[in-house]
Amino acid sequence: MEPVYVIGCGAVGVPLMACLAAAGRPVIGVRASEEDAPEQTVTVPVTVADQALDLPLQTVGIGRLGEIKGPVVIATKAHANAALARRLAPLVSGPVIIMQNGLGVERPFVEAGFQEIYRSVLYVVSEGDLKKGFRFRAVTPSPVGVVTGTQERLQACLAALHTVGFPLRAEADIQREAWTKTIINCVFNAVCPLLEVDNSLFSKHEEARDLARKIVTEGVTLANRLGIPVEVEALMERVLKISANSTQAISTLQDLRENRETEIDYLNLELARIAAALEPPASLPITETLGRMIALKSRLGRGTGGAG
Repeated sequence: MEPVYVIGCGAVGVPLMACLAAAGRPVIGVRASEEDAPEQTVTVPVTVADQALDLPLQTVGIGRLGEIKGPVVIATKAHANAALARRLAPLVSGPVIIMQNGLGVERPFVEAGFQEIYRSVLYVVSEGDLKKGFRFRAVTPSPVGVVTGTQERLQACLAALHTVGFPLRAEADIQREAWTKTIINCVFNAVCPLLEVDNSLFSKHEEARDLARKIVTEGVTLANRLGIPVEVEALMERVLKISANSTQAISTLQDLRENRETEIDYLNLELARIAAALEPPASLPITETLGRMIALKSRLGRGTGGAG
């Protein structure tokens, strides 16, 4: 059995590795930001749905990779995709599975000519780091669909990656799923980090729910104009369900607290770009403004905010 290569040893990659290792499947974690990290075995505390999976995991720096025939999972932040696609293109002959939320995350891999690309939409909550360990929970099985490839090969990928702790399912209309989750994330990943509160905000405060509805309405209006069938009430129901069942800090808030680059470019700001490119152009004033505030807060935190 070819090992699964998981690119990115973070809040998605490490729990995925731990679940695969616990299921007895070969897996190698690739440190995307550490070119020459030697092959080593690390034990990272990982709690998946209250079960401790403190298993030895094999890792290696991305600069030490050779030819890869087995599945490759992209579990980094989406802003790394362009560089990763260029780096992996001459090495990978098997399927690439992108485990990221947002719109357009698969574009660099399509442009780089990968033959088999599948993407997921993640319904998980996870926090932690390599030093402290990770706490991970799957909210519901995460859908995975075809970008380029076949349904038969998609099923083979799911057979290699699906576990009880990190469940996956096949999805025929992955773009609709991506839009649905992106619009939902435009609510959580913009409002909660700016207010520095956890995900439960919208289930507790009417003003927050009103703001969420305005963001959702902007996103749904854009999606419907593009022929993507999503509905405001259905998405609001999901926003409130997530909010009522989670007191965890959203990933963007975790990134801001650690002075890391966020993925807001693939959420609020990507929707704004899509809207502006239409003919005639559309605008998403609330969604875009909140996204720009997150982007500025991120730059300021990383010392790249500029002057004037």
